[in-house]
Amino acid sequence: MRDRRPYPNIRWYHEATVFDTWWESYEWVSSDIYNAIGGNRYDGYRTADEKMAAALVYLLTQLNTRGDPTFQIFVQREVEGDRPGFRVWVERVQPTPDER
Repeated sequence: MRDRRPYPNIRWYHEATVFDTWWESYEWVSSDIYNAIGGNRYDGYRTADEKMAAALVYLLTQLNTRGDPTFQIFVQREVEGDRPGFRVWVERVQPTPDER
């Protein structure tokens, strides 16, 4: 697997909100960034909230399994100083010549 640092050409959405419960995280992600990632606005999501990263991965995986996969999903845990951080990003799957 190739090294993805320093994430060239990825448009990041930086989230500062942290929720207490998984449900709150899921609701926030499903109504906000889920609709913007992988499209024309953002390719990646950075957050300090592991619940929000997990909710986004779940939603993107669910979307990607409804038909032919349209993107690959990547996740990375990072530690910046004493705080953990999480990155979730997607890369479009290029159709094969037979699929065009």
